Amino acid sequence: MRDEKFIARTQSRGPLITIRTPGNRDSGTAKPGLLSLVAASAVVDSLSASIKGSVEVLELLNPLHTHSQFRPCRAEAYRAAYGSHSGNPLKQARKYSAPAQGSIPAAKKKYVPKSGTYPKGFKVSGINVGVKPGNTTKPDVAFVTSEQPCAAAAVFTKNKFQAAPVTFSRDLLKSKKNRGIHNVIVNSGCANAVTGKGGLEDAAKMAQEADKCGGNEGATIVMSTGVIGQRLPIDKITTNIPKAHSALGSSHDHWLTCARAICTTDTFPKLISKTFSLPSSPSVEYRIAGMTKGAGMIHPNMATLLGIIATDAPISPDVLPSALKYAVDRSFNSITIDGDTSTNDTVALLANGAAGGKEISSTSSPDYEAFQTVLSDFSAELAQLVVRDGEGATKFVTIRVVESASEEAARKIASTIARSPLVKTALYGKDANWGRILCATGYSLISEPGEAINDVPEIAPEKTNVSFIPADGSAELKLLINGEPEMVDEARAAEILEFEDLEILVRLGTGDKQATYWTCDYSHEYMVEKYRPVFLDDIVGNTETIERLKIIAKDGNMPHVIISGMPGIGKTTSVLCLARQLLGDAYKEAVLELNASDERGIDVVRNRIKGFAQKKVTLPPGRHKIVILDEADSMTSGAQQALRRTMEIYSNTTRFAFACNQSNKIIEPLQSRCAILRYARLTDAQVVKRLLQIIEAEKVEYSDDGLAALVFSAEGDMRQAINNLQSTYAGFGFVSGDNVFKVVDSPHPIKVQAMLKACYEGNVDSALDSLRELWDLGYSSHDIISTMFKVTKTIPTLSEHAKLEFIKEIGFTHMKILEGVQTLLQLSGCVVRLCKLNMDPKKFQPPKR
Repeated sequence: MRDEKFIARTQSRGPLITIRTPGNRDSGTAKPGLLSLVAASAVVDSLSASIKGSVEVLELLNPLHTHSQFRPCRAEAYRAAYGSHSGNPLKQARKYSAPAQGSIPAAKKKYVPKSGTYPKGFKVSGINVGVKPGNTTKPDVAFVTSEQPCAAAAVFTKNKFQAAPVTFSRDLLKSKKNRGIHNVIVNSGCANAVTGKGGLEDAAKMAQEADKCGGNEGATIVMSTGVIGQRLPIDKITTNIPKAHSALGSSHDHWLTCARAICTTDTFPKLISKTFSLPSSPSVEYRIAGMTKGAGMIHPNMATLLGIIATDAPISPDVLPSALKYAVDRSFNSITIDGDTSTNDTVALLANGAAGGKEISSTSSPDYEAFQTVLSDFSAELAQLVVRDGEGATKFVTIRVVESASEEAARKIASTIARSPLVKTALYGKDANWGRILCATGYSLISEPGEAINDVPEIAPEKTNVSFIPADGSAELKLLINGEPEMVDEARAAEILEFEDLEILVRLGTGDKQATYWTCDYSHEYMVEKYRPVFLDDIVGNTETIERLKIIAKDGNMPHVIISGMPGIGKTTSVLCLARQLLGDAYKEAVLELNASDERGIDVVRNRIKGFAQKKVTLPPGRHKIVILDEADSMTSGAQQALRRTMEIYSNTTRFAFACNQSNKIIEPLQSRCAILRYARLTDAQVVKRLLQIIEAEKVEYSDDGLAALVFSAEGDMRQAINNLQSTYAGFGFVSGDNVFKVVDSPHPIKVQAMLKACYEGNVDSALDSLRELWDLGYSSHDIISTMFKVTKTIPTLSEHAKLEFIKEIGFTHMKILEGVQTLLQLSGCVVRLCKLNMDPKKFQPPKR
């Protein structure tokens, strides 16, 4: 059983402290030969070209160079060493991309309805206007209208930089007293936010054009979503609004196209429709339909989302706002993905009464209570779709906190757990680490600095229980009972965490109130995807290879290619950039990206790849469809042989790009048909430059030693460095060296350096004490020996001869650890042998007789 981690924050909101129960924690199977003697050439390299940068990184990690205060730092040492980074304003930030018909991921298609029941009197449409340059096919203007005037209510973002359409629509509803609304007009691709007086004028023009179509005045709510800080192409939009009006209809296809039109980074359109009844009119069938969008920046209040809900029930404009607020508090304000609040968030509710029946005019009536329940459940279902489409998400997680002294406390605790990056990353890694859940629970109600200290009576550790509720309906898996850990069945925990859906149940035992939050996990995709380069010019490192790809992009005739190199250096990214430049608008339809480590068998070649190769796509002259296989060296030999035949058959229409760590694992018949490009490890300077760009764009607070720790822990893997940056800042709010090493869960190199220095000085007792300290912190033998290898190369006081001897001894020990000998005794023997290397040989002479 793995060790459990408890993390507690002090009342003064000081640094987070990680406490591990002692134990030999197995960190997983390492790749054989990582530190073996076969890597002698790498040792030589480390003692020459790479040593300077590594020493600089370790020096910045030295406690003498760090500061305990949480404060922003300009990292002057890095600027001096690596130069300015003020150039490219992150052209590689994720671009707007509405989903195309048929491009919905297979796992998401089940959430897209094939039919629906829609409210009477409403018509909708979605058309392509080309709000964003380059969008020539996707619908990006949505029109919703009611033949009858509607009671209307809306809930808006609390962000101080509210977008122009938010200001316009809020003022409209206030002046109209929530009455006489007929239309909602929406554009995607441009947020019309931070656009000043001109932005307000543009929003008003959109509303006026929609009003003209229906012969009304002051009857249109306006919404926008997309890129912030740019003016709308208002003439293009207003001239096409009549076209959108002409396209209005009430069929399921009309509603689904309308839902598509409001999407930006969403991977699927979010649309729901229901029927319901009211106590006063049990024979009348009322209908409610709603659409929403949102895939990132999800956090109250509200998420980066737009929501439009329409019903044909008769509801007074005097009570409609309270019903919507109640529903939003329990739905859209109870979801979180990345903790950001947008400038444009709007959820609007329109009720036209077209189904007839008695008007709901009192908040104390049975009809109102019934409608409030229907609306809350309906809104929760819509909100959950947003979480299911969260950027970089692979799991949908329900956080339920029960037996709380108050609903407010339950909501705060559920919210804190839902936002915790340590919880999110554990769930992504399928790790039943209940200590992280308990950690988030423990600090959720602590007083903010400057406030009176709160003893948090709402949480009693001895009464707290934590469980996983499986998605298959089987019995809950109890992780913590009355503050005491359970012996967790790791196999069953792994089975539960395999499901896409998971519920975390926290019982506080201090009352009878409860709250629910919905969230998702953090995969490797979120910040990595957000800042993934879009063009070849944006890629860091491997200049010569990138220049070869630019020549291919210019010529337009891409060969089959194999790109090999270590993980996280831009292999797949460079092929995607090349494909984007070759294919233009056809990129989404003409590129198939597969991860061969997940889909490595013959069936994927016969089915998915062959089907894609046969698909007809309109391409620019002389271009080809492109299949990208990540981790291609994981494919079975049989699959590679089948792929060779597919390549031969479809070479006139489809080109293949293989990204792999080791090209020698690609069979020779495939290699002979491909151009082979080799990518080198990224330098520390290149990693630092990109990290600083992201840090400035995201306004991350950091210190020099934090930046150095990111570089040290990543070892040239850009993806890993960005992931660690994301997790550290999300978890602690400040990127320091200590915080980074808590996130990456590896021994701090300064402690390992102190141990190795003691070895070099022949101080056996001190070295063994340092080793014991690391072991008692719960680090596995593999964690410790791997860090010893990395640190040895960077100690400036060691002679080159000593470094070679140290690495040789560490390599032998690493080999034994990989063979299964992972005891403290094995590590102690290594440390003692390192001490012996620099001691006087006479001390070890046998006594003379």
